[in-house]
Amino acid sequence: MFFLFDENVPYKFVQGLALIEESNHKSPIKVTISHPRLLGNQGASDEEQIHIAGKHKGVIISFDKDFKHIKSYYPLYKEHKVGVVFLKLAKDESNYWGIVKLVINKWEEIKHRLADHEKPFAYQVSRLGIQRFEF
Repeated sequence: MFFLFDENVPYKFVQGLALIEESNHKSPIKVTISHPRLLGNQGASDEEQIHIAGKHKGVIISFDKDFKHIKSYYPLYKEHKVGVVFLKLAKDESNYWGIVKLVINKWEEIKHRLADHEKPFAYQVSRLGIQRFEF
């Protein structure tokens, strides 16, 4: 499974999560984690990110509400067979440590929920849980 974190997710955090996953040999779900900076696509448009994720049969993870609210993206998700995960932080956790806690606390559940899930799909992840988002 390929996860492409959006640029609004801190690069250093994505690097750290990728290192953790590389060492996670006992996980039944193997994943590759990337970031636009790692792919040389820094500054790419959302549409380009969708295309890139599609090439890898991947899932975009983002805080960017555009991925959730711009309806013109929905046909692109379908065309490129891309999944999308929206991260939603509580206002009091809207900082770097809040990002780390949310993703790490929900990471295994995210992987299990999305494994072998037919794309396109969208989920929202918050400290309250993981909910399917209908287009």
